[in-house]
Amino acid sequence: MGGHQRLADQGRGPIAVFGPTAQARGRIGIDRKWRFTRYDVMVICPTGHHLGIYECVLDLDSGRRREEETNEYHYADVVAVRTTTTATPEVAINVLDPTAHHQIMLGGTLHREFQIIVSSGDRSSIIVGIKDDDEPGEAVLLQESGIEAVIEAVRRMLRVKKGGVVPSV
Repeated sequence: MGGHQRLADQGRGPIAVFGPTAQARGRIGIDRKWRFTRYDVMVICPTGHHLGIYECVLDLDSGRRREEETNEYHYADVVAVRTTTTATPEVAINVLDPTAHHQIMLGGTLHREFQIIVSSGDRSSIIVGIKDDDEPGEAVLLQESGIEAVIEAVRRMLRVKKGGVVPSV
């Protein structure tokens, strides 16, 4: 460990997080967690003077990356790191049960998104949670991406880089 604090428990270096795309087909595993055919992937790369962000859609049907995008921002240009929960239109998610015959219709779907916003108005965002507003106690169990630790790590890193706090070792 050498005295260095791990950033979001992912080791040193880039921070990776993933979430389902809005149009993905899903399947519930025997562990009751949902898995999808397409994931948005965000890799956050903090450097000494810039914040690099790589985003793509990983299509597990084909194994290809699509819609790749990279951005590099000065820390001073990052104006917000936030999570939002917003209503989306009624969504049909193709969820295959063991018989592969069922589709679930989510009525009032809420998506929880993680966003990094810069002064130009550009934003990088990723879905990190889904639930059906018509069934408040029912959340879609997603595979763990470590998002809570990522959010805290990015916020902590930006406070340090922007001069808000002294880094702890």
